[in-house]
Amino acid sequence: LVEVKTGLLATALVHPMVRFSLMNDTEGRKETILNTPRAESAAQVFCGVFGSKLGDCVREVQNDDKEEQIRISGFLCMEPHHTRELQFISVNKQPISPCQLHREVQNLFRQAKTFQDWKSSMKSFPVFALQLEMPPSFCDLSLEQRKTMVMFKDKTKVLEILTTTVKQFLADQGLISPPPSTPSPQ
Repeated sequence: LVEVKTGLLATALVHPMVRFSLMNDTEGRKETILNTPRAESAAQVFCGVFGSKLGDCVREVQNDDKEEQIRISGFLCMEPHHTRELQFISVNKQPISPCQLHREVQNLFRQAKTFQDWKSSMKSFPVFALQLEMPPSFCDLSLEQRKTMVMFKDKTKVLEILTTTVKQFLADQGLISPPPSTPSPQ
């Protein structure tokens, strides 16, 4: 049931304008497992599900790389969670299984000053929901039946854009030094 709930939440974060409900009506009683609100953004859905404890720590992010035609949007959270269940990445509106992209976000958070103590605790993980949008020719989601695995035409470029987005967020929050700006050609 936990896997179904997590999968439905991942879908709700990708489609925030749709309200999702998951009920358990075994043994003659109805129990609401998940009830997402209709919202404008993934961050609003997340806040509606988890309330103020985690919701107040959510910060929306966006990065458009027009040259590479890759867009990242979604949110990162300043409050850790005790499991990796609240780490979501989707590619072209398709939630994907944990992979190198998820590990990259975790590693970047672990480098931040405030999160240095996360290294000593194996039960603290960053919370995030990031949506990557790119031309379909840049990725392949048809590797397996559930379409939760992805291969990228240029994984290095995708990782670079993801890293830039997360580092900028951490710098904006004062958790790491700002990334050096590249001088503009004269």
